[in-house]
Amino acid sequence: MKPVVVMTQTNDMQSDLVSIIHKPFIDIKPLNFDIHLLNQRYDWLIFSSKML
Repeated sequence: MKPVVVMTQTNDMQSDLVSIIHKPFIDIKPLNFDIHLLNQRYDWLIFSSKML
């Protein structure tokens, strides 16, 4: 019997060694966007991501 692992990431991973249950803690939904924010001047634009 394979061990069971709960993954809180959104990406589906597969493994032959364990049974993986995917339960993401973050739900991505569109936000209301104020178009006037585009008229602002910004010094930084930062994108963040997790590399697997």
